[in-house]
Amino acid sequence: MWEETGYKVKIIEKLCEKKGITYGVPVHVHYYIVKLIGGNMKVQDPDELIHEIAWKGIDEVKELSLSFPEDQELLNKYINKKASV
Repeated sequence: MWEETGYKVKIIEKLCEKKGITYGVPVHVHYYIVKLIGGNMKVQDPDELIHEIAWKGIDEVKELSLSFPEDQELLNKYINKKASV
């Protein structure tokens, strides 16, 4: 997290991971629930893949336009799980 955003975090829960090939490049992504513990926002993105760093409310998250549709499904699944607790 710090590498891309400048934020230091503590991992609270691992949600899932996905593997695949994107634009011909093997990709292995891990998804976590984290707690912010320090740092300052600073985009550090030599590949220019980060479009924005921002805190979003649940309604805003549901409306995000993401590069990978399965990421939206993952976010919605987690939001719905938390809402039912």
